[in-house]
Amino acid sequence: MICLKKRPLSILIELTHKTHMTNFTDHSFLNWLSLELSERMSEKLQLIKVDPKKTLIIDDASPGGLKIVRRLYPQTEIFGTSQISGGVLNLLKNLLGKGIPNFFHVSSTPAQQIHLPDQQIDLLWANGWRFHHGEPWKQTLSEWHRILRAEGLLMFSYLGPDTAKELRGLNQPGQVLGLDMHDMGDGLAQVGFSDPVMDMEYLTLSYQEADLLIKDARALGFISKAPMDREVEAQIQQLKTADGLWYLTIEVVYGHAWWVKPRIQGLATIRPEDIKIKSK
Repeated sequence: MICLKKRPLSILIELTHKTHMTNFTDHSFLNWLSLELSERMSEKLQLIKVDPKKTLIIDDASPGGLKIVRRLYPQTEIFGTSQISGGVLNLLKNLLGKGIPNFFHVSSTPAQQIHLPDQQIDLLWANGWRFHHGEPWKQTLSEWHRILRAEGLLMFSYLGPDTAKELRGLNQPGQVLGLDMHDMGDGLAQVGFSDPVMDMEYLTLSYQEADLLIKDARALGFISKAPMDREVEAQIQQLKTADGLWYLTIEVVYGHAWWVKPRIQGLATIRPEDIKIKSK
């Protein structure tokens, strides 16, 4: 069974030039987006009863998930794919001592194979993942299912197909996200997850300058990093609305699902209370 929740209302976030004058790296937008999604995921996670002994965090854009998991489950062992955030956490542990868990770095291959034995993780947190039609996304889901223990929880978010819909008419190659939450819910059920729960929301970003829109769209992969020709630049200028702003839609899909033991063909399961002895 796949539960699809009602779509929440759009949320308008204004991004100005001042917003980007931070101490982040060149990918400050991806960092901000990852942190924003982490906070929204944490609100959903707090409604779910889980006490993980081992947690895997897949979020290379920011340490947001790591901080949230550490806050919610201070006793859990944390594994992660980000060497930077893990190194910072272990450095803090060496400096401050108690209260900060060890971080174990986990490498993965381009095919999204995770270097962990089977059934090792109780909670898998995957933030801001990117799924596209034509890519082996079900292989990724199968890999996540492989490393989760029985009754383990998968908690994830990813960018949906309406992301950057304002830029679809540009005359240049761009990235198209085509995996909606119905496809994802079906895929989760097919690889063995139980009762996936999916919902989504729109984040509508507004810009006072077209250059900032272009910068963020490039970070997401919707505009090529190659020099922009005049025709495309003119098209982007035409996206300016009557209120003097440019807009960029981010569709965020959230979901969680539980690990279930694969059924064995030809094996029927009967509950004791369903067994009735026929009287003579």
